[in-house]
Amino acid sequence: EFPAECGGCDPAGQPATWTLHASTNCYAGFGAEDLETPGGSPCCTFASIDDCFAQCAATAGCEAVVVTSTSPLLCYRRGYVELSSCVADYVGYDTYIMPSVPPPDGGGGGDGVQLKAMSFNVRFAEQSPERNAQLAAAIAQQRPDVASIQECVTAFCREQLLTALHSLGDDLRDYQWAADAPAQLWDGDILYRAGTWSVVQDGAVPYDRTRAMSWARLRHAATASDLLVYGMHQLPGGEEVWGYHEQNAVMIANHAAAEKAAGGDAPVLLLGDLNEDSPSNPAPSSLTGGGLAVTFTLAHRSWVDYIYTEEGRFGVIATATVADAPGGSDHQPIVAVVRIDSAAEIGPAPSPSPLPSPSPSPSSSPPPSASPPPPPPPSP
Repeated sequence: EFPAECGGCDPAGQPATWTLHASTNCYAGFGAEDLETPGGSPCCTFASIDDCFAQCAATAGCEAVVVTSTSPLLCYRRGYVELSSCVADYVGYDTYIMPSVPPPDGGGGGDGVQLKAMSFNVRFAEQSPERNAQLAAAIAQQRPDVASIQECVTAFCREQLLTALHSLGDDLRDYQWAADAPAQLWDGDILYRAGTWSVVQDGAVPYDRTRAMSWARLRHAATASDLLVYGMHQLPGGEEVWGYHEQNAVMIANHAAAEKAAGGDAPVLLLGDLNEDSPSNPAPSSLTGGGLAVTFTLAHRSWVDYIYTEEGRFGVIATATVADAPGGSDHQPIVAVVRIDSAAEIGPAPSPSPLPSPSPSPSSSPPPSASPPPPPPPSP
């Protein structure tokens, strides 16, 4: 993430400051494009302006923020800013312009495809049109190119959430779901923008009896380059599930390696609620340690929610944890703006790794889910 003392840093590592235009308000029709959904509303409420800067940095097309003089402050993201058309002498509102310097480079060249990834556990609870509209608004606020949505396990939830998302604006009607898991398993449903990406192949791989690994090979329309995306929602619990988490790390890496060998060496994103919140859990180290068929780098984490990128294949431009997202989930959405490194050398596809034995043994019954399998969906 960007350091607290700067809204981005220049290539030499020196702080690059945001430019303040005091008592200036830029909004739709007056010098800026409103990036919020619904228009005219703030994206978030923050105690610190640096959090507002981070939200803008993690939003495609954001060039500036408008903040109120209240405490906590209200944060509004703006694009296509023309200061001469903004409203001056607007007491109580200040506009900050993002530094016009290259974003910090997390590795990789600057000529690859840029995209925004999201992981969001929406909490399986009340499934009503009102709540689905709020959850859709949380997604629309971020406008991810690809997302893993956890705990939307019924066809009814998927249909209602997508319908609500489409209703929020013409520019949101291209969102579509990749393949769903069978039998209402707890998975990491993949949501993507069909106007930018197309599904080459997708599926859901059942594991641990109550779970499924969602995956999709997506093809970028403008460049014909591929991306492998994985969505997960692992078993919750303590030390008794760590062995299963380690097995899952190997499963993800082996599946990605096999897909690379079969369809081309596409870079890999892993998104999801991994239910890994203990520093003693060995599974995260398995993903990043270099011993598996595919090695990952942690791009962003909040509590048990993770975004991983394949090592050496992405530059991480910005990340954020989204506070005060509508919808009433017990998880905060997390986002990362990343750039696929088109200059990375593509070698032979990696070989699958041997599967470790979990503790307890694989013959034991897996621990129960934090919630029982969901009931059949209500009639729409």
